[in-house]
Amino acid sequence: MATFVAYSNDEILADLKQNVAPDKVLTDLADLQKHENDAYGVNTATGLPLAFIKATSVADIQGVLKTARKFHIPVVPQTTATSTVSGSDAIANSLFVDRVHESYQDN
Repeated sequence: MATFVAYSNDEILADLKQNVAPDKVLTDLADLQKHENDAYGVNTATGLPLAFIKATSVADIQGVLKTARKFHIPVVPQTTATSTVSGSDAIANSLFVDRVHESYQDN
């Protein structure tokens, strides 16, 4: 999947951190490698995500989607092994969002 490259990763991450609490946005190489595929170990990742986001609220999800829409970046949800189905692996330069299922608790 092609991504829009008119903006630098630094610009995209700065925008993301304005929309989601910075401590929920992981960008360190070790963190990205740790979370690039789901808990079942089936690695079909096509590359490292741009960021791994630990979403804990609807506002977090909205912030991720706001940045994704602005910069035309794919979003991949990961639900921390809440199913027996594998397949939440990263797409290169995507925003990889974890714990989406918990974010609905504040509705």
